[in-house]
Amino acid sequence: MTGLLRGLIRRLIKAGEEGLRNHQAVMRLLAGVSAASLLDVGCADGTKAEAYARGLGIPLDRVKGIESRENYAAEAREKFEVYKVDVEKDPFPVPDEAFDMIVCNQVL
Repeated sequence: MTGLLRGLIRRLIKAGEEGLRNHQAVMRLLAGVSAASLLDVGCADGTKAEAYARGLGIPLDRVKGIESRENYAAEAREKFEVYKVDVEKDPFPVPDEAFDMIVCNQVL
């Protein structure tokens, strides 16, 4: 294996581990929090929002997501309602104070 390929693999593994550590930290922060609704900004395929909702005891019909990439939004829509929004250009499609909990993790 070349040094370049070995370095790339190490960076990919490190990025995956960092993402997992970040997700675990968010889950710890949410522990003990009370919320009846959740908005996940940058929800990707909805997997993490689903975990956040489960940890908070929020049913998926009270979870919404915002995602800019259609392929991810389509996957998340299989779990809960998702708005396709470019967060840098478009206004948010939900009114202020519509959610008890908003998560925006590793988006910007």
